[in-house]
Amino acid sequence: LLFPLVETLWFRVFSPSHASACALPLVFALLSSFSLLRILTRRGILASTAGRCLFVVLYWCGWNMIWIVTNGRPDTMAMFFTILLADALVPDPAATRRTSLLAPAAVAYLLLLTSPSTLPVLFIGGLVLLATAAQTDRKQIFKAGVATALGFGLAMATMLAYYCLTHEIVTFIGSYYQHNNATSGSGLPFFGAILKAYQTDLSPFLLLLASAIIAAAGRPRPTRRFWFALLFAALIPALMAPNRYATYYAWTFHLPAAILLASVLDRSNKKVLMSVCVVLSLSALVCREYMNFKATAERRALYASCQDLVNSHPEVFRPNADIVVTEDIDEQGCGFLYPVLSRGSRFWMRGKHILTIPCDETRVRECLSAVVPDSAIQEKILAFQRFPPQLPDSGTFLFVTPEGRAKILPVLSEKGYHEESALTPADAYPCF
Repeated sequence: LLFPLVETLWFRVFSPSHASACALPLVFALLSSFSLLRILTRRGILASTAGRCLFVVLYWCGWNMIWIVTNGRPDTMAMFFTILLADALVPDPAATRRTSLLAPAAVAYLLLLTSPSTLPVLFIGGLVLLATAAQTDRKQIFKAGVATALGFGLAMATMLAYYCLTHEIVTFIGSYYQHNNATSGSGLPFFGAILKAYQTDLSPFLLLLASAIIAAAGRPRPTRRFWFALLFAALIPALMAPNRYATYYAWTFHLPAAILLASVLDRSNKKVLMSVCVVLSLSALVCREYMNFKATAERRALYASCQDLVNSHPEVFRPNADIVVTEDIDEQGCGFLYPVLSRGSRFWMRGKHILTIPCDETRVRECLSAVVPDSAIQEKILAFQRFPPQLPDSGTFLFVTPEGRAKILPVLSEKGYHEESALTPADAYPCF
């Protein structure tokens, strides 16, 4: 609930564009970086300026991090609140006073309003923390855990109330059932989901391996606490495997690995190795981004032509006009998204896949009937659910290629639509 509301306000201030969509998660990535650096310094995990600089480089240069911090999704907002919650839960030996229980409750509330994605690792981590903490800390950890649970409960109650009022409660609850590997998700077997979680980003493995080697060979000798932390970090992808999309939670594995390597090198005061890590990390990032820049040249040119086409037809792309791009989300029509939105038009993406599968209402009714056979009860439940239309009553339909137009027009005809006019083909888009 929280990220779309924040994003809506963000777009009202900065207008919808690719730059502003990428900037919002980047802001939360910066906040996460600042917060984590402050926490690590306060807790004495990173004592030197060199260690802190190394951590900052490792933080930003993860193989998957640059994509995550500009993907326009709530992942970095979830990262920010997860960092704050972890800090509120883990006792700080250097703290001069106990943390207020209001802090974990408030942060937990904001975290669940943002995303439930980090709940598995937080829950298991909390249990491990409670079991291994000193006797003097266990009471405080338990109280903080109860406050966290209350925050989560209040957040869920807030969302249930909101989606009841907006008549979207059935799809909201259904999303919890559908978007995970445990109950639905990708259809991967249990061990397949775990394997995919580990294969998504291999760079944290290299950081953990380097941490283990440097710690074992260096002085002072690592403590049991260090090896326990390294083992727990190595298990994080397995703990997170119930989540559906491994790509989006890869940062939960990367950040602990970056912290461990930076802390090992910081404590051993190995300035040469620190410099080597910085050079390797920056070099890998530059190489990857250069390769990505070359690979996306054709798509950037296509998106530029989308922008040109919208700019040259203001009479069509006008405020509150319905613009339907007849392609699926993974095809080339995405280039129209921001140009269309910036004109104040309503953007619809309806390719052949979306137009030929059952509509939202049909799918929800089928799923609900499997759980609640009684039709009268079904109707009472569906009274709290509104369904968006699959298509507008009328509008401008963009056919990106002649082949696409030939495939889509018969589908639209079956749905009762007819073509009122066909404009002159435009450059790069022959069937506009």
